[in-house]
Amino acid sequence: MNIADVRKKTETELTETLREVRRECEKIVKDILQNKEKNVKKLGFLKKDIARLKTVLNERKDDIMPVVVDKKQKQNKEEKK
Repeated sequence: MNIADVRKKTETELTETLREVRRECEKIVKDILQNKEKNVKKLGFLKKDIARLKTVLNERKDDIMPVVVDKKQKQNKEEKK
């Protein structure tokens, strides 16, 4: 899940996606404990997705504007130095 895609979603879409990812996370934990899931890294990716979703929801709740740096602007600044 890309942060740019997350920022484009509405709050209701974000909460629904958060619910779905949490359910999937619970399922993966259960499958790992039962030795059905061999890819344990999948749980880490899901936890990061949950963190991204919660971050964007909190930014919107607190009216915090995220700092978005364009890659070209960043390269131009580095070239000038």
